[in-house]
Amino acid sequence: GIWGELLSTAARARGCVGVVADGAVRDVVRMRRMGFPTFARGTVVYDSKDRQRVIDLDVPVQIDGVTFAPGDLVIADEDGVVVVPRSVEAAVVR
Repeated sequence: GIWGELLSTAARARGCVGVVADGAVRDVVRMRRMGFPTFARGTVVYDSKDRQRVIDLDVPVQIDGVTFAPGDLVIADEDGVVVVPRSVEAAVVR
């Protein structure tokens, strides 16, 4: 997927607080400036015009065999991304 500043702005307006992309992103400097955390496999110059469509919402997805489900706790920084399933979040946080 191709993600950038415009999609980040639109997503933020709908309550999104960041993105983990199993693909490339663009506009990295602009997303940093707007304080929108973005974690991806790489960067690309292409925009998303006529290249993307929403096919699902609030469903589990997998990246490299790791399942992300709605409501899971996701913690990320420059070194990686950790997913804590909602079912064990309280125990892990404790």
